[in-house]
Amino acid sequence: MKPHERLENLRSGAPEPYLAMIEGSLNDYDMLLAHANKKFGPPKRILVAGYSMGAQIAVLFAAKHKEVTHIVTMVPPAAQCANAVASINYASTVQAQCF
Repeated sequence: MKPHERLENLRSGAPEPYLAMIEGSLNDYDMLLAHANKKFGPPKRILVAGYSMGAQIAVLFAAKHKEVTHIVTMVPPAAQCANAVASINYASTVQAQCF
């Protein structure tokens, strides 16, 4: 299923495919961070950036990982039908510098 189809399902009341996609992406980023930490040690700075759905993932990732120091986002989707991954619900917990 393509991302826009998952978003259409979300809007029509079937959030599961969209939630799985977002959670899967976050898991991928978690694994990448764990690998980088293991190989290079903890970084001094972590910058996450994203546009559209990538902005949503950037906010969620920064909210989950307090070691994120900077975040640059543009136009995160509201995804209000899926509160578990709605950026607006996590924005206040982000401790990174926002630009």
